Amino acid sequence: MSAHVARDEYGQPEPHDGYWIVGVSGDVAPETEIAKGSVSQQASFYAKAGSAFRNYNHFEVGSNFHPPDPSIITYPLYKAALLAMISIWPAPWANAQCSIWGERPPTLPGEPAFPYSGYQMPWISYLCAERAAKVDVPSRVMAERTPDGGLLMTATEARFDPANVEHMRPSRLMAQVMMRYGGDPGF
Repeated sequence: MSAHVARDEYGQPEPHDGYWIVGVSGDVAPETEIAKGSVSQQASFYAKAGSAFRNYNHFEVGSNFHPPDPSIITYPLYKAALLAMISIWPAPWANAQCSIWGERPPTLPGEPAFPYSGYQMPWISYLCAERAAKVDVPSRVMAERTPDGGLLMTATEARFDPANVEHMRPSRLMAQVMMRYGGDPGF
């Protein structure tokens, strides 16, 4: 395992920074397809573990070069991925969201501004059993218990649309719950 340990800028082992595992699947369009505005069916999973600092995992669809194929951005896929990740790597919280880090969520006409946080525009959010025990789930948010006793909240079972007020209202409530009970996402 020492061959796969993180290294500092001098090439020396830095085991306190932990290990990475990365998996990528799906199509990766050639440069000519990227120029045509094609969509990606690429899915990626990243996990960082064993760090003395920050450990996490991350799942995303799409690539840096072109947007994801909307046909694979589905509630069943994201819910299954989130539940699989927390069953393998228990976490205090998890979030499937629609946002780009560092950018403010859109404000729809007649609606209050979306709270800015690392929990921006959550589509599906999870809190571990300990944190979930303190939560009074807003009535406009779909919620269920997970096998580990945690709480899974959902804004919509449709593809999340940040231009749809019926998706954004429960998402805003979920963001407020996550900001109060999830802790600082540290991003």
